Amino acid sequence: MKVHIFISSFFCLALTTNCARKPTRDDIAGHYVFNTLYSFTDSIFVFQDSTYIHKYTFEDDSSFVSHGTWDFEEKNREVMFTEFFYFGDNFNRLSSGHGYWISRVYIVDEQVRFNYAEEDNKYYWKIR
Repeated sequence: MKVHIFISSFFCLALTTNCARKPTRDDIAGHYVFNTLYSFTDSIFVFQDSTYIHKYTFEDDSSFVSHGTWDFEEKNREVMFTEFFYFGDNFNRLSSGHGYWISRVYIVDEQVRFNYAEEDNKYYWKIR
């Protein structure tokens, strides 16, 4: 019986220490960058006052800036951006649009991430 209790206690401890910490609203504000090696810089600056700035800088040093508001749903670990600008296929400016973007928020090794395309391991990660 003591062995059973020990093993059960061990697994409970292992599960709780290996689980990622749940993000809170305080974790969200900061500067995020897209984690790919495209020829542009894609950044989101998220502010405590529930506003954000989204900035693309292209290889020719031209840039596009949009802004809007954000809200965090702690229960579902989701952040929703309003007026989020996105580019179409191959980041063509002519096939672009804007609207809402809802992203799942993760903390991995104390790094806050906004999931973009889970199947392709693409995300924005907080650099400060």
